[in-house]
Amino acid sequence: MAGSYQVQGVLDSPPGSGQFSGTLTIAQPSRETSALTGSANVSVTVAGRTQKFTTFTFVQLSQDGSVQLYLAPPTTSTDVFHFMGQVSGRNMSGRSDVTVNNSVYFGTFTATR
Repeated sequence: MAGSYQVQGVLDSPPGSGQFSGTLTIAQPSRETSALTGSANVSVTVAGRTQKFTTFTFVQLSQDGSVQLYLAPPTTSTDVFHFMGQVSGRNMSGRSDVTVNNSVYFGTFTATR
């Protein structure tokens, strides 16, 4: 799981909501732990506004390859970006949701290491 991933996706609910892309850098202290750390540089454009998410607030990998990532912007706010999906080899994919200005947008993502 550890490594640098190029991530991209679309926010399609509501239709035409926006898109996102950037980098997720994930570190796994040991194979015996599901707790991960890392950094991010993901830009989200939604409702005509671009927001950067740079801080991991939660990262977890399960033994079955399912992953959950939560990102926050560099400033204090209620905005949050959530990824939930599967890791397979050098790829990660799944669903995502982002909360910006108290509105939630849903979509899909793919990431390649």
